[in-house]
Amino acid sequence: MPTRPALATSLFLTALNLGLGFSHILQAGPKLEWPGALWRTAMETLYRNYALVGGVVEIGSILAAWLVAFLLRRDRPARGWALASAVLLTLGFLVVWVGFVAPLNAIFATWTPATVPPDWHGPARAWEVWHAVKFGVTTLAFLALTMAVLADRPR
Repeated sequence: MPTRPALATSLFLTALNLGLGFSHILQAGPKLEWPGALWRTAMETLYRNYALVGGVVEIGSILAAWLVAFLLRRDRPARGWALASAVLLTLGFLVVWVGFVAPLNAIFATWTPATVPPDWHGPARAWEVWHAVKFGVTTLAFLALTMAVLADRPR
């Protein structure tokens, strides 16, 4: 695959991934002010598309970033930026999402709007914080990928 289309694809998928995280940031405060039953209803309905579409975007952005890192392996300084982006996206997913967000999702899956516990704010806040951390990591990955695009020279 030529480098330029791979860079464009990776940048696009990472931008979509970043947008998913930004939407979480924008929603965090208002959702925590809702009653628990409404918050849980939003989790059941709103985030269904995040799981389906977001999962494809997330994995796609990681795979595309690793492809770019491979394609730019002989191109200094673009390869360092591309590698940093791939590593950050991978760590954001494996460490932050798999390690912290997914376990909270598993807890929330046991709740219904009628069975939200009185102390639901604690796990909900933690969920929002880990999404903010994930957004930060994805932001750094996007910036590194942008630097790789800017550093890449036509052959």
